[in-house]
Amino acid sequence: MPFGNNTKNQWGSKEILYDAVITQKAMADAYDTSAAESITPNLRNEFLGLMKDEQEILFELYTEMQKRSWLPVQMADQAQVTSARQKYQPANP
Repeated sequence: MPFGNNTKNQWGSKEILYDAVITQKAMADAYDTSAAESITPNLRNEFLGLMKDEQEILFELYTEMQKRSWLPVQMADQAQVTSARQKYQPANP
């Protein structure tokens, strides 16, 4: 599957990183589901540990993509932060 301007079906660094992100997300989702459906604490903890490992790998991939300007990051202004905080803050009893 070609990405961007790559029409020769040859993947460069950008395509490889994007593919790695997709793969790691799928693995993290699978471990999350497996942890939720585990019937023993030991098995659940194993899946949670594996999921944490996948999340760390994803963080590293996203960090590398951002360094290469392949993942634009838009900083939220204070009004957006305040709005989101109010929207998701639990109601006080």
